[in-house]
Amino acid sequence: FFKSISNKFTYALSSGRSEQDIGNWIASTAKINWLQFGSKMELPKIQYIIGAILMLPALLYVGRKLIDRLRRSMWIYAVVCVAVYSFVIGGGMFSSIRNSPWLHKDGSKIGYIAHQSRYQFGVETYIIGGLNFMAGIAAFVFIMSQRSDQAQIKSHKFFSLFRFIPTFLSLGGVLVGWYFIVWCYNFKNGHYNYGHVGMKG
Repeated sequence: FFKSISNKFTYALSSGRSEQDIGNWIASTAKINWLQFGSKMELPKIQYIIGAILMLPALLYVGRKLIDRLRRSMWIYAVVCVAVYSFVIGGGMFSSIRNSPWLHKDGSKIGYIAHQSRYQFGVETYIIGGLNFMAGIAAFVFIMSQRSDQAQIKSHKFFSLFRFIPTFLSLGGVLVGWYFIVWCYNFKNGHYNYGHVGMKG
């Protein structure tokens, strides 16, 4: 197999390299000087590991009824999933991996949203995630308010409350969230022109 590959392409195939060597090669090839390696993993002391192994099963057994109640609660799954979705859709993974600054400050000027389409600040994660969260919750409320006249919804202790929420409020929440998401995208990509690409006037 290696005979069919030119020598200049056998860097990572035929010889082992340390992570430092690979990092130096990446930094020199990409011409960057900000590449940082994470710290080495350090295990806790052996007595802590043994103590955790002995105590964890006991704690799980004592709290098995509470754990079972939490496991059956759909609200916990819903909150966790919505929180993870909002964080990821807002670019939280990008900010964490790139270790981007929380915001941009130039003298008295403060920027919360980056002008570049392939970059963002930390606070921008929560702005976009919050807008998506607001629009998503408003869409859910809008759908439930439209179904509030069904017998299954009327008989539910919680869902029956949706009939008191005016439809225009939830629909307005969707539109507000959508508009500001588009505004942020247009701020980062001026040529987008709110969807009127190439149009003037």
